[in-house]
Amino acid sequence: MKQLFISAIIFLQAGGLLAQLPEVGFWRDHLPYSKVIGVVQDDDLIYAATPHSVFTFNTQDQSIEKLMKGISLSDIGINCIAHNANQHTVVIGYSNGNIDLIKGNQTTNISSIKNSSIVGDKGVYGIHCVDQWAYLALGFGIVKLDLSRNEVNDTYIIGDGGNYAKVNDVATDDNKIYAAMENGIKEADLSNPFLVDYTQWSSRTDLPHAGMNISQIELFEGKLFVADQNPFFNDDSLFAFNGAIWEIDHSESGKDIFSLRAAAGKLVVTHRSSIAILNGLNDRLENLYNFGGNFFNSFDAHYDGVTTWIGAERKGLIKAIGNWNTQSIYPQGPLFSESYSMNFVENDLW
Repeated sequence: MKQLFISAIIFLQAGGLLAQLPEVGFWRDHLPYSKVIGVVQDDDLIYAATPHSVFTFNTQDQSIEKLMKGISLSDIGINCIAHNANQHTVVIGYSNGNIDLIKGNQTTNISSIKNSSIVGDKGVYGIHCVDQWAYLALGFGIVKLDLSRNEVNDTYIIGDGGNYAKVNDVATDDNKIYAAMENGIKEADLSNPFLVDYTQWSSRTDLPHAGMNISQIELFEGKLFVADQNPFFNDDSLFAFNGAIWEIDHSESGKDIFSLRAAAGKLVVTHRSSIAILNGLNDRLENLYNFGGNFFNSFDAHYDGVTTWIGAERKGLIKAIGNWNTQSIYPQGPLFSESYSMNFVENDLW
């Protein structure tokens, strides 16, 4: 397969995560790990997702482990990753609708979305975890997973007229569920037993302006934060609804926004080349923009209260304790996924 640099498509090695080279006669992969698109934390492990695979970094012993397709992962083409603290579960969503649930050293695959008869986009674009649930924002609607039972609980098709519609992200509060969509926000009462009926979902009519493409949505400190994605370079906006009106965050607007994550009592906003850690709307605690005197391109970030773990382009996982204390972490591998030829030179494979 031209898009992946791998030495095998079938892995025969039994066991858990890849900790060392396989025995002679066993296959191993050679994947690019320098582009990290998603970051979550489960106890001492930082999970860093790339489009092709996942690796972990142990914050205690500083070890790096690669999760292999066929053992710890079921697929390739990762779109997003999330963590459910209630169930100690890492949720991985793929571009084809496949789902992996990682609990400790055990992975459970949920392939029902991938194998469903739904025609069209099944990609997972966002994952919202709360209580025992994981809400998946998909190319056709929303799927609710029960992580305590490792199964699909419900499916919501909420497009106008009951049609499929892409959902970019999902959020909940104590009363409502919110769907971030390319034409605004749809919401419904969480207690409503008929959420599978699209007529039970209503479109917000109080948004700051018409035609908003809501790419990210997150509840933080009782306010609903949304990223309004615009087609132009560095032209996204960050808004928050305080229960009465929408307010704009002037410092975080006018940039590309790739993720919003509430963590450790802060809101982490990932921009194209910086990470903003907010105490609240228009209240920035820290702005991370430096890696060894250079800028970085970022996709996602997790803040643990002291350290910011950044998923970046070509830098892998960046461990940042302020702007001048940074470290790049990722396993060895090719820089890119494209491979067109191979050759041995003095016993080395190039």
